[in-house]
Amino acid sequence: MVTYSSAFDNAYWTKAQSSVLSGQSSPDGLTNAFKLVEDTSNSTHLIFSNNINTGAGKSTLSIKAKAGERNWIEILDTENNEGYFFDLTNGVVGTTIGTPDAYSIKALSDGWYDISVTVTSTTRVDFQVYIGEADNDNTYLGDGTSGVYIYGAQLEFLGYATTLIPTSGATATRLGDVITGAGSTSSINSPEGVLFMEIAAFTNDVATREISISDGTTANRVNIRFIASSNNIRYTVNVGAVTILSRDHTLTDVTLFNDIALKWKVNDFAIYVNGVEVYSNLSGISYGAGVLNVLDLSNGVGGSSFYGKIKQLRVYPSIAAATIDLPYIS
Repeated sequence: MVTYSSAFDNAYWTKAQSSVLSGQSSPDGLTNAFKLVEDTSNSTHLIFSNNINTGAGKSTLSIKAKAGERNWIEILDTENNEGYFFDLTNGVVGTTIGTPDAYSIKALSDGWYDISVTVTSTTRVDFQVYIGEADNDNTYLGDGTSGVYIYGAQLEFLGYATTLIPTSGATATRLGDVITGAGSTSSINSPEGVLFMEIAAFTNDVATREISISDGTTANRVNIRFIASSNNIRYTVNVGAVTILSRDHTLTDVTLFNDIALKWKVNDFAIYVNGVEVYSNLSGISYGAGVLNVLDLSNGVGGSSFYGKIKQLRVYPSIAAATIDLPYIS
């Protein structure tokens, strides 16, 4: 919904008691970032875009930022008076303004941080970025040269931030990801196998997000999902509408990448997280040949789509085949 995601010198962005300098190195390794510079007034020093129509629901403001002479910024939605202060030296959150829903601050390269704030809007959002002299201090006497570096602003009508969608004068909608050249589901071996993935959630928002191997129904399904419980993941194996395995496991942080593997075979089921077996079941039937033929980023029938991050997603045709890459599986 931000129509100029990185052109902070455009009139779309109002500079109040501040200015911007172009040609700064960005997280992309190009010179397309800006420095937000305070003026010499004893005031707030900020850049903003107000009156962005969102409708009612959760909206997430995000920006990439790096410390300059100042190492604090405040990201604020002044329409709903909600936001946070962020420390760009130590990569931590400071004072909370109002009652925002969530925040995120993640380290990128070369001192940059990816920062987001999620709020519940009613009709619109006012996206404002303040330079801070210290935590909870955005009003001070500027020196005319100090500031912070900024790049890639984004506002999404979502409860979490996604990767940057560059815009240059109009809003943009992210297209769904398409996987090509990844093999055929005909190579899935139904009687035994291992489903392996390296995944992370965008945010710990306790929303259900699922990945399944199935026959297009929930009656025959190998399923891994984030569930509506903080940092929890659930593993399920259904064979002929009979639940052979259903187990919840608490991760340290669902927003960090975790290696997860689920193996199935007659009387040999197990779950592995980051190379450690966390559960096993040595009793239960498995599938007949040719039953599993659908790999889907959903619950197997089109619901609870997996909106998250995936580095790897593999299906091994046997436990022996999996041990070549995953030696901890036995």
